[in-house]
Amino acid sequence: MARKLPPKPKPSVSDAIDHVAIIKKLQKHVLANQFTAPQELMNQTQVTAALGLLKKVAPDLQAVKQEVQTDGELVIRWEK
Repeated sequence: MARKLPPKPKPSVSDAIDHVAIIKKLQKHVLANQFTAPQELMNQTQVTAALGLLKKVAPDLQAVKQEVQTDGELVIRWEK
């Protein structure tokens, strides 16, 4: 008899967000010029939503920065 495969884990919210597509869309909006069609530009609500989604998947680098002085061994661990 064939063995049952374990169920696939449910994707988390951050896994479901396509951050590459969001970044490309924001770059296209920011780098638009006077010849860009209005349909290709994002409105304020879309920009705010895109930035909110990026905050879900990209770390805040200012929050990651840490300065430590120690005389002994320093071990740093973090988990996702």
